[in-house]
Amino acid sequence: MGILDSFKTTFETKEKHPLREFQTHYFRANLKNTKAALIELVKVEKWTIESENDRFGETFIRGKKHHLIITMIQTSPQETAVDIKVQVYQLIGFKKPQKYIQKIYAYLGSQLAVKGTGLNPS
Repeated sequence: MGILDSFKTTFETKEKHPLREFQTHYFRANLKNTKAALIELVKVEKWTIESENDRFGETFIRGKKHHLIITMIQTSPQETAVDIKVQVYQLIGFKKPQKYIQKIYAYLGSQLAVKGTGLNPS
């Protein structure tokens, strides 16, 4: 991660991200269980779910000074891929978007079995 990443107010994960911690995370759980773990985190953090689009697997979550778009796709009956996009509402990010991503993945990892990261680079 470069010095300019400290200033970004938006950050997102993807399958081929150069840093392993920001690659798509795969969990050994179905979509229902993954979504339940996410909803539990939202309650703990006192965020609000603004909208859910089950067709595209997206959940829009708003905090006080940020919002998240979490995409969950069930890739097999017992595997779900999770990607996260974070935007903070300030002039300089100070790595806050990256910290939110790490926090969410850590929480999901504590609730669900992690299969791996960046498993489908094609």
